[in-house]
Order: sequence, then C-alpha cells, then structure tokens
Amino acid sequence: MLADISYPQREGCGMRSVILAVLVIVTTATEGWAWGEEGLRAVADAARQLSLTPQTRAAITTLLGKDDMAAVAVWLDDVRQAKRNQGPLAHDPEAKLFNQQHPNNAEWHFANLPLSSATFSTDPAFAGPRTSPS
Repeated sequence: MLADISYPQREGCGMRSVILAVLVIVTTATEGWAWGEEGLRAVADAARQLSLTPQTRAAITTLLGKDDMAAVAVWLDDVRQAKRNQGPLAHDPEAKLFNQQHPNNAEWHFANLPLSSATFSTDPAFAGPRTSPS
C-alpha cells in the first residue's frame, strides 16, 4: 500500500498551472500560431473558469449579457473576415457598419501586457509595441 503524500499548497499555484497549461497548448499546437476557433474558445473557457472576483464576473456579464466568454471568443475574427466578404458575418449589416466605423479594428485583436500587469488601460502610452510612456 502506498502512503498518502500531501504537499503543502503554495499561494498562486493555481494561476501558474493555468499559465503553464496554456503555454503547453500554444507551443504544441499543430497549426502553429494559428489559434483557430477551437483554440480561441478553449482559452476563453479557461479564463472564465479562473477564480474571478465578483466585480470582474459582473463586469463580464454586463458586457456580454452572460459570463460565457467562449461564446463570443471568435466574434472579432468573424468581423474581420466580413471586411473581406468572407465568414459567417460576410453579409451582416452590423458587421459592415462596424468595419466602416472602426477600420483599424484588427489592431484590437489582442493586447501584449507584461505578466506582472494587474490592470489594463486604453491609453496608448500604457503598453504596445509602437508606443512608449511619455
């Protein structure tokens, strides 16, 4: 019979495990860096399952109408495809209007933040490869 071995829990191990799992998935994906619909939905679902504060979960629900981020994870990809008359929103008038009003929306696809970031700001001086703080 094997003895039960218990390891002390270290604070923050859960987040490190999630980050490690995402890195393994990203680096071993057969499509390289092309996430595709399944990858985007999987990452969104993993993010939803994190221990979010009640305020964060409420903000997500306010924006999306529910906390199912996987359901909308590919929306911007679909809108960007519509700009080229492709994808499920190719003939959607709302997608067309959105692309007309926001022609550079491809730049919104992701934000590169330092791992130590606790907040995000839309201020261009906050972060980004083309800007630096003044």
